[in-house]
Amino acid sequence: MKRLILLILLVLPLYASAQQISFDELIRRYSSQQGCTTIELSQTMLSSMGVSDGVERMQVIAVENKALLSELREAIPEITDGMVVIMSVNSGNESVKICCRNSKEHGIVELVVATFDNGEGVLVRICGTNINISDASSLIEEL
Repeated sequence: MKRLILLILLVLPLYASAQQISFDELIRRYSSQQGCTTIELSQTMLSSMGVSDGVERMQVIAVENKALLSELREAIPEITDGMVVIMSVNSGNESVKICCRNSKEHGIVELVVATFDNGEGVLVRICGTNINISDASSLIEEL
């Protein structure tokens, strides 16, 4: 009995981490769905747009499909697990949540912005080193 409990305790963390969804997995899942748009920008493209050197990758998921919108909203806690919420705004049916992951050596290394309003949801992920929030904001506005 003790061995069984020990085995369960050893396997449980692996099972939990296997269930956690990643942003890349969401991009793959939504890229072929009706009512969804996915965008992935590489560092080369971002550099040609004049984005600062710190931003290495940008991914966007825009959803208009109501069933998928609910699923996307439910995935937010998993995607932002371990991140710091730097801003959260809720007003009626509209919401915005901005989360970041920091590194001691590289400052902000990941920024996730989730917005939901009037039957639409947009999820933006920006990865890099020493990401400047004002640069990230300008980049998001350009889209």
